[in-house]
Amino acid sequence: RAQLEPWYDFAVLDAVRYRVGDEQQMSAANVMLQNPDVNAVTLIDTIIFRRGSDAEDNVALWAHELKHVQQYQALGVDEFARRYTRNYDELEAPAYKVEAEVAKALRERGSGQAR
Repeated sequence: RAQLEPWYDFAVLDAVRYRVGDEQQMSAANVMLQNPDVNAVTLIDTIIFRRGSDAEDNVALWAHELKHVQQYQALGVDEFARRYTRNYDELEAPAYKVEAEVAKALRERGSGQAR
């Protein structure tokens, strides 16, 4: 958490919950995690990680997914969904940007995974 405080305020960090995997066959998270390129999915304020190791150690991935929590907070569920379905890059580009920033900062400090 402390490693992400330079990028996110407490309203985002305090709101987020996470879990590993999704047991429900027909859930949105389960469907998205079928794509081997997807390592995590954010649904409003809950991040579902594919692997426990990412939930525990991948600070850059956390940064990416926290950007989506922040976007949900700013836009609301309906507007987030509308924008994501019309032009997902509008929401993914800022998430990838902060992921890269955090990964770079961690590499420079020599701590945390920067995948």
